[in-house]
Amino acid sequence: MERPPLSEAQLYDILLKQEAELRPKAERMWEMVKIAPERWDDPSYASGRVSFWAVGLIGDWVLFWNEFESEFSWSKFETYGQIGSFSFGPTELTHCMEQLIRQVDGEQAYSS
Repeated sequence: MERPPLSEAQLYDILLKQEAELRPKAERMWEMVKIAPERWDDPSYASGRVSFWAVGLIGDWVLFWNEFESEFSWSKFETYGQIGSFSFGPTELTHCMEQLIRQVDGEQAYSS
């Protein structure tokens, strides 16, 4: 049995809990990149019939909540509204903002 998609209210519950853990610099970064949540298609799952909540944008990168993994992930995109094939996570909102701060500061943002 498939679980129902995450509601916008459930997403806001997740965001509020994780926003409370942001340090001041990360909170300011979050304020700059966050968007009103909207569903974006992810063609890498089930022939593109899956969508996730996009919650942040910077340049050609989207931050989204992966409901299957219960994590935030970054993905590069070419078409607005469609998550790209390259994404990385797993991570919490705090880690996403710290990665972004390091990237802006010219440090290595992500290492495998």
